[in-house]
Order: sequence, then structure tokens, then C-alpha cells
Amino acid sequence: MADKQNPDNAPILENIQMDSGGFLPTGFGDTIFRQRYARTNEESWMEACTRVANHICQAEENGNRAKWMPRFLDKLSEALFIPGGRIWYGSGRAKGQLMNCFVVPTEDSREGWGQTVKDMLIISGTGGGVGINFSPVRPRGTSIKGTGGEATGSVSLMEIVNQTGEVIKAGGGRRTALMMALEYNHGDVMEFLDAKLDLGRLNNANVSVLVDDDFFKAIKEEADIVLKFRNKPIIDKDGNQRTIPAKELWDKIIKNSWESAEPGILNIGLANKMNTLSYYKPVICTNPCGEQWLESYGSCNLGAVNLARHIKDGEMDWDLLADSVRVGVRFLDNVLDVNHYPFKEIEDNCQRFAELVLELWVLVMHLLCLERNMVRRVE
Repeated sequence: MADKQNPDNAPILENIQMDSGGFLPTGFGDTIFRQRYARTNEESWMEACTRVANHICQAEENGNRAKWMPRFLDKLSEALFIPGGRIWYGSGRAKGQLMNCFVVPTEDSREGWGQTVKDMLIISGTGGGVGINFSPVRPRGTSIKGTGGEATGSVSLMEIVNQTGEVIKAGGGRRTALMMALEYNHGDVMEFLDAKLDLGRLNNANVSVLVDDDFFKAIKEEADIVLKFRNKPIIDKDGNQRTIPAKELWDKIIKNSWESAEPGILNIGLANKMNTLSYYKPVICTNPCGEQWLESYGSCNLGAVNLARHIKDGEMDWDLLADSVRVGVRFLDNVLDVNHYPFKEIEDNCQRFAELVLELWVLVMHLLCLERNMVRRVE
């Protein structure tokens, strides 16, 4: 395990001399690099790559740092492998938080609400985005047996989380990034859809409706959707099940998306069908950008292979691509060890779970490249 408090504890840079091979960010790319990822405005591209490579190789043991540092540096400086933004920003800092985004759970209790807000506040303070599935919160108007009152619903918790984001922003921190998701058969779904149209509400969040095969089947058959909480039908004051016509809900989603570009649709049913680890921990939501499904206390350990930089004389250099994938996986695996996590639940989950996600993600990307090349050759 690397020394997280002293990321520069191994003097392995003295004899490394590398040229950037002609790659340097220019124009708008250089502007973004200096505004978002360079440690200072004077830090050069090569200096930043060296800082990141040196930080990440601290996870290496048994004399392997000197071996992997130049390999990491080569891939970074040549823009063959591009790590996530938090890795660029946090590397070299004493408490560098290197994950871009997270998903946290919530529960239907005061304690659960408080924990969700606390989790979001801590993560946002480190520069991370947060995805939350609010479906476990009972719908507005539901009776609370313990107090004799009525629940204020999931949207009220969303507003608390959103306002917390406003406080973080007002304090000069990085703008909060949130994904707020709700199941299509939750009792608050219509209120949820309307809330985003009001630009004064949920303005720090992307919002998405969680769907499954039954949702699309109900639309096709023009059936009614039974609104549920904890998989049990919600009963109204007259003793009837609360329902909504599937077509009406679908039309509302489409209308709102046309007018405000939201909500999105997240097929959580399909995601868990395809998730080979759903028996251990099902995914519950995505990160704010919506491209990565995550389990409770999961995180985005991001890196990308730059395919354009692997094309030589109009052809894909497959040997170079294979090497970049191997180095990229090693790099991201090291990130899990040197990262300074927001809190223990995330660290424990990442050590047990995230490595598999990383390797499969890079493998799928590699296979997609192979498939694309095969199709091109057939054509």
C-alpha cells in the first residue's frame, strides 16, 4: 500500500529524460488544461504528466516504481492514455481525491436523510460528483405511523440536497454535480418531473427516471402503471390503488425533455441484467453524467485510451493499443491504492469491488475497437 500522506517519497525521477513526441495541448485544449488540470498556470504539459505519473506509481512495491513510472509517463505525455480530471487535479497533493464521481444510498428515515446529505456534502467538498436514487424515500402524503403525520416525499429531500449544493457553490468551492433519479412507479414521479421545469428547483442536478422492461411493456399495451413503495401498491384514501396511465407518464417525460432537455431515462432493469456482479451488489444509480452505473458507495475511477493517437499511417497500431490498455489498467488499479477517499465506506467498497469494474470497462472498450475494425475491413 502506498504512502498516501507523502506521495513524492520515492526519488525516481532524477535519471528520466523523456520527450513529449510532439504532442502538446494547443488552443482551447491548452486553455482547459491550464484552467482545470495544471497545478499552477506555469506548469507545463510535461511537468503535469510527470507529476501525475510519479504520484500514481507510488502504489508500486518491490522495486517496481522505477519500472512503471516511465511507462506511465510515456502514455500520458503522448496522450495515448488520458486519466480522469480528478486524477490530473489531485495528483501530487497530500490528500488528493482522485475519483470523479460517486453514488451514495439513501433511506426512509431522518437518520437516512441526514446521512445522505452528509455524504453528498463531504464528497462535493473533495470535487466529486454524486448520484442518488431517491426511490427508497416514501412518497408525499404517505402516513407515518410513528408520528401520526404525513411524509413530505422524495422531492423534498432532493431540494435539501440541491440547496446544500448552493451553499458549497456560494462558499467558493467547485460547482456541485448531482444526478437525482427516481423509479417510474414511485408515488412522487409526476412531482419529480415538474420540479426540474421550475428553474429555481433542483438546478444543481441532472434528473432521470429509472425504468425497466415492464415500463416499456405498459406503454406498448397502453396499460396503467401501479404506483408502489417498497414493491407494495400505494393505496389512496378511498382504498384504491394509485395508478397512472403509462402513456400519460411517457408523454410527460417526452414533453419535459423537449422543453428542458430533462429528464433522462436510465434503464436500471437492463443495467442489472447485464451487471455480472449484481448478485453481490446491484447498481442503483449512475454518476451525474449518466455514463457509468454504480453500486452503493461506488465511484468512477476514470481513464480513457485515446484511439486517435494509436492510428499510424491510416491504420490502427494494435500492438500499441494493447500496450496502452495494459498500462492504463495498471495505472487505474494503482489509483485505488494511492487515492485519499472521502470516507471509509467508499474506500472499503472500492477495494472489494471497483477493480473488476475497471478491468471489464477497459476490456469492453478494446473489444469495441476490434469489432469496429472488423466491420471496416468487411466493408
